[in-house]
Amino acid sequence: MPQRPLKIQPHLPLRDIQHRYKNCPSIKEKMRWQVIWLMSKHPDFTVQHIAEITGFTEVWVRKIVHRWNEEGPNGLMDGHRHNPGGKRKALSENQAEHLQQALLAAPPGGGRWTANTISEWIERHLEVKMHPVTAWSYVKRLDFIYQQIYGEPMPIYRPEKA
Repeated sequence: MPQRPLKIQPHLPLRDIQHRYKNCPSIKEKMRWQVIWLMSKHPDFTVQHIAEITGFTEVWVRKIVHRWNEEGPNGLMDGHRHNPGGKRKALSENQAEHLQQALLAAPPGGGRWTANTISEWIERHLEVKMHPVTAWSYVKRLDFIYQQIYGEPMPIYRPEKA
């Protein structure tokens, strides 16, 4: 059974939609404007056809159109600009300072600090379960640099940034 075209609300004239689509600096918003422009210019296009042209899924095309119908041009704005989201940091400032102090000394049991030893130290001393890759990223955040010593990476503290 063929799909019926999705109706869009005429919040703006076609020339204004085309202008915003062609001149939008944000690529995410520009792609949303393209959906609305295509649907305004070609009201007989189906959601499937718009999805094929834009590379979006049919579900996403419908979502864009519903946002347009409900909110008008504001519905096409990139919400991440105002709400970046993201998780909170895995370690508090105090915990990060403890880690920094620990990295200045040799690791427990000797040897060199590695992503695994840092992760294990964090779990044992700070009671935070952390993947070794995330633990190693904390080494970078704490202004340590990596030096190849005898073929092995080793964090070296760099107190002042260049």
